[in-house]
Amino acid sequence: MSADQAFLLEMTDRCTKGDFEAERRMKMRSEEIEGVSQAIVILDTDEVRDGQATTFSFLQATTSTRNAERRARAVALLKRVVQQAPALAFILVSAKADPFGKVIKAIDNLSAQLKVEMADEVKHKDFCDNEFHENKVDEEKKQAKFDNLESSLADLAQKKKNVEDTIAALKSAISNEQVEMQRASEDRKQANKDFQMVVADQIRTIGALKAAHAKLGEFYFKGSFVQQTPAADAGVKEAPGFADYENNGNSNKVMQMIQKVQGEAELTKDEAVSDEQNAADAYVKLVGDSNASVKAKSKAVVDKTEELADTEQAISQATISKGETLRDLESLAATKAELHAQCDFILKNFDARQKARAAEMDALAEVKGILSGMK
Repeated sequence: MSADQAFLLEMTDRCTKGDFEAERRMKMRSEEIEGVSQAIVILDTDEVRDGQATTFSFLQATTSTRNAERRARAVALLKRVVQQAPALAFILVSAKADPFGKVIKAIDNLSAQLKVEMADEVKHKDFCDNEFHENKVDEEKKQAKFDNLESSLADLAQKKKNVEDTIAALKSAISNEQVEMQRASEDRKQANKDFQMVVADQIRTIGALKAAHAKLGEFYFKGSFVQQTPAADAGVKEAPGFADYENNGNSNKVMQMIQKVQGEAELTKDEAVSDEQNAADAYVKLVGDSNASVKAKSKAVVDKTEELADTEQAISQATISKGETLRDLESLAATKAELHAQCDFILKNFDARQKARAAEMDALAEVKGILSGMK
């Protein structure tokens, strides 16, 4: 950009000077043409021609008829050409009146000047062609870069959105898992509390059943309740009295039922202990897996946060580069406008101007050839 600005300042200065010089030369040429035209009018009068006949009587006396014809041919040729090339007007005047050597020298000088002008215009055209070409190449490169940056910014914006969505999803998943672990912890506490109550109830039940069974056993398994068969005493009858006391026929069923209930209580207690152990193991596994998952997701959040920062930095850099490229394009457009102002006329009229100058030079060469033969 600094180089472009320096180039623009240099071109502005050069073109300003060129415009001033061109205007000065055009003004001088116009004044010259006007003066020459007025001189032609003056010199073409009958009085001037009569005066010239007296003034140049000696020259005319030493000039052959052939030279006079050549001068007339040169003048006629110049008159035809001077309408398309006003700069030749002063050569026409000189051809009518000046000595041949002076006219030929003027032709040589004008031819040299025309060659310089043609060469300058060629250089100017080459400069304009080259500058327009370089400007176009730079513009295409900058435009391609600008388009790529716009595409990259769109991709980066989508990437940023995707990363932000991923981070939000990870944080939501972490929060949900933490809530689930909290609920699982509360459920585990309640389940353990219920387990403690069940075990305590079963232990009390088992203790009570054992005590009841033992107490009934003390009664029903006494020796007095053991049935004995009395010895037979023929001819002797038992004395009347109380009949033997026998234990209840349902006592064994009650004892068995107590033992069955006690067994069921033992089984319930054992199942509760087993279920508690399994639940505790499952809770430990759940907590371990959840913690590992939260840790992995937390690390993913950190990684994605770094990726988001890198993406935002890339967006910032691409935005800055896009702005610089846009300014470069604007500078190239301004330079192109300056080139059009400086070059359009020369490029549009180059062939015609070169052709006209070539025609002038051919005419001058022909006039010079004619006049050279008059020496």
